Amino acid sequence: MINEPPLGFKIQVEETLRGTTYSWRDEESTSAKFKRVIFHLLIVCGAVFFGLFVLNQLTSGSEEAPPYFLWGMFVFCVLMALFNLSLIYSKLKGPKPYILTLSPGSIHYQVGTLSESSIDMELRNVRSLNEAITMCKKYRKRNLNIETSKIANLKLERVGEKQRLSFDYEADRIEIGETLSEPEREWLYEILKEHIGG
Repeated sequence: MINEPPLGFKIQVEETLRGTTYSWRDEESTSAKFKRVIFHLLIVCGAVFFGLFVLNQLTSGSEEAPPYFLWGMFVFCVLMALFNLSLIYSKLKGPKPYILTLSPGSIHYQVGTLSESSIDMELRNVRSLNEAITMCKKYRKRNLNIETSKIANLKLERVGEKQRLSFDYEADRIEIGETLSEPEREWLYEILKEHIGG
């Protein structure tokens, strides 16, 4: 039987051949996403406008600047426009989901993508280079296949101002549901506790 999340939770539950899958996305608010898309769109427009201006200088045979400098500026404008278009596409597409699959005797956890709002919040709390390195390691892309028999110290605890759901697996401390709300994390903790066996 599937444990359905309460109404209003962003966790989706699905029964698959591998087991029960819990998935969620770290979505930004519509207004924040709209502002970021407009910002990158303005950069694209500026890069295209400046690129056309440089191209006009190249084709008019002007001797005001060396051709290699103008070509460099043109290439820079093209790359800037393409880079910002890719950012717009990724924002409209949405972040990659976090996926937690509970199978008999195992857990598969696929780490999703953080939204820019979550990254901004994390960066505000960084006070040293060591904290920045720790943050990068924490959010590196991972696909974890975990045997439940090797899981120890499943905890739902408060660390500073943040609630944290985590467990020990071999030499690593695995945190799950960093982007979830506290009620969602508490609900997921109960699911994990039942699956792991207390």
